[in-house]
Amino acid sequence: MRRFLARKNDNKLIIDGGEHNHLKNVLRLLEGDKIVCIINDDFDYHCKILKIEKNETICEMIKKEKNPANPKRKVTVFQALTKKDNMHLIVQKLNELGVSNLHPFESEFTTVKDKNNKQDKLQEVSFQSSKQCGRSMSMKVEKTLSFKNMIAILNNFEIVIFANEKEGFNTLHSIYDTICSKDNIALIVGSEGGFSANEICELEKCKNLKSISLGKRILRAETASIAVSTLVLSAVGEI
Repeated sequence: MRRFLARKNDNKLIIDGGEHNHLKNVLRLLEGDKIVCIINDDFDYHCKILKIEKNETICEMIKKEKNPANPKRKVTVFQALTKKDNMHLIVQKLNELGVSNLHPFESEFTTVKDKNNKQDKLQEVSFQSSKQCGRSMSMKVEKTLSFKNMIAILNNFEIVIFANEKEGFNTLHSIYDTICSKDNIALIVGSEGGFSANEICELEKCKNLKSISLGKRILRAETASIAVSTLVLSAVGEI
């Protein structure tokens, strides 16, 4: 059944903007058709289209069901800013995999700067990805952090996994049993330029941080982010 982002208005669900245009002018759905609405909470709303107007579609809820695809364990990714297309790919795939939150951040070697605050656009990518992957609650994209501000909040997590290209010994496999027992996990992935020696030193001072290697090959930033997220989410039973 087709899924649409909506908003709740009393006992009705309203679809507007680009979602309404897609429903009306692309899919050409009709009044009386059945769809599923999501409003970024923990439920799927099975609905019947009551009225298709010029600027919005009005739906009546038939039943409300707990969404089975939303993640139960919280994995947060701190991703250094990458080029636009790569950042969009990261957001899309991490949402599909089951990441709960994404914190973009700027570091010494990031070549991309968030001058215009990309949060709204990246959040829209996450929302749209949820329709395809079946989530009703999209991965939340936070405002871009400075490296210093990122360091300040890392102690809020039970374990912080740092994908460190200079790590020569520890692997994700070596901390697998530790990961399995955690409910609030952070992952840190750098940009195309990686991290400076000073930044690595600052990160390694953080409580509960585990520096790991992702193997003998140097991965692109988007590959590293998707790969480490996949492995950790698998370890905690989300995949």
